[in-house]
Amino acid sequence: MNKQTLITDAVIIDGTAGLAQQNKAILIENGMITAVGSVTDLRSVAEGADIMALPGRYIVPGFINVHEHVLTRRARGSASERAGATRDVHLYRALRNAFGCLAEGFTTIRDAGSMDCLGLDVKKALNDGVFVGPRMQAVSQGLTVTGGYAHQFFKEVDSEVEVRKAVGEMIKRGVDWVKCMASIEWSKAEGEPISAVNISTAFMREAFDIAHHHGKRCMVHAVCKESIINSLDAGVDSVEHGVMLDEIVAERMAKDGVYLVPTISGWCERQNDWGRDAGHVRHANLMRPYHDRSVQIAHSLGVKMAYGSDNFGNLVDEVRALQEAGMTLSDCLILATRNGAELLGINDMVGTIEQGKRADLVVLGSDPLESAEAFGDVHLVFRDGRKIDPNLLPI
Repeated sequence: MNKQTLITDAVIIDGTAGLAQQNKAILIENGMITAVGSVTDLRSVAEGADIMALPGRYIVPGFINVHEHVLTRRARGSASERAGATRDVHLYRALRNAFGCLAEGFTTIRDAGSMDCLGLDVKKALNDGVFVGPRMQAVSQGLTVTGGYAHQFFKEVDSEVEVRKAVGEMIKRGVDWVKCMASIEWSKAEGEPISAVNISTAFMREAFDIAHHHGKRCMVHAVCKESIINSLDAGVDSVEHGVMLDEIVAERMAKDGVYLVPTISGWCERQNDWGRDAGHVRHANLMRPYHDRSVQIAHSLGVKMAYGSDNFGNLVDEVRALQEAGMTLSDCLILATRNGAELLGINDMVGTIEQGKRADLVVLGSDPLESAEAFGDVHLVFRDGRKIDPNLLPI
């Protein structure tokens, strides 16, 4: 018989409506939430359960990061320097980074691309339980053109035949998502444009048609307005960054049910050095006003959004930026939990605290409906009902 755990005395914010619930308890058995209800009722049906009293704590659904780079998370150096490590070193870093994600309360992540398809190896190790960490979906490698954006890491394609072959190979290897690099960013020097189209609509449509045929979903790196429009024309499901979208583009995204993953904190952090040259800092400074405006537009027009950190971001800074764009803390919590689960197609498993879902929980030391800082005040994490102390993870 599986041992039950009854969590009591904490404030529960279940992610269904962003409301705090007092005097409720959560019953966990075999990695599942088997009941959420009054302490009195659950004590009567769970005799013999281990009681975990958490007075003064706040329990929220496990956080979901839908734009993580598990190999290069918060890595210093130029693209060439980051790409130049050996395969083994990349894998060691990825496992350390996965532990770091879990320590910050992320029980589910989507890896948004890695070199040599290494993200798929990390995904298998985590999802098979070889290492404790977040559950994971993965892109494998994004598609770019020869010499195009992120060519140091991703697959270069220069014809529809090459696109077809690359996507087919990734599907054989078990990708969950197919990604195209729709835009390329410059402005590292005076006179260069901030962003321009990187890969054609025809190439993206070919990639996405194949992916959708195989039941996979599609995402794009897209900054300039033209690249976002091209992506929508190609049938994308998730626009990453979307920095220069306008009202017309946002209205179309909302109508078509296409998600925006702003990664605003990741771009803000690029304003700092991180071992890169002054051009990258200049570029990040130029991007910020566009990014703030795009999130305001998307929110006001009902575009669904989910949380993503990109290489450098973090949830606390993201929440602060989203608040500045007009979102409430309750909106931000849903964005970082339920919306992420819906985007990843796993909202029947995770994203809210409800009977029948996996016991992915974060225990916070302060109220996330009162301050952005509370999103980083992680005391305990439950992944499939397993209690994890962030301080004991090897990071």
